[in-house]
Amino acid sequence: MMLFVRAFFITIVRFAVILAVMMALGYLDVSPLPEWTLFGFAYLLHFSFTYFFARWAFGRRAPRLKQTLIVYLTFIIFGTGLEIVIYFTGGGELKNLYRQYTWQSLYLVLIYAAAVWLAAYRSRRLHVKANLPEGLES
Repeated sequence: MMLFVRAFFITIVRFAVILAVMMALGYLDVSPLPEWTLFGFAYLLHFSFTYFFARWAFGRRAPRLKQTLIVYLTFIIFGTGLEIVIYFTGGGELKNLYRQYTWQSLYLVLIYAAAVWLAAYRSRRLHVKANLPEGLES
């Protein structure tokens, strides 16, 4: 339960950071490079921020599958909820809401899954390494 609450509040911070950075990317000019470079950079930033905030959510735990799923689903469900709130705050209509979710949304869901899984794996490895008796290596 504590992990869920922690992940919930971290989701709010994560959403605000990603939103601010993605809005700032709109002002980035990549003109000598192909246009897809900006998309690749944006996906890399999504992965990096999600990884960082997932590591923060796990804290000093050695997360198992259940804890990993809690953080992942919290990021996805409440992040999507925050997106919907922003959409309606900006004057969006309910009948056009489904058009906001494209294949890029699926790519982001997969990127978030990979970032949270990597954060859980790394957290487990560091936890095991820190708790090994002296002289043993993992």
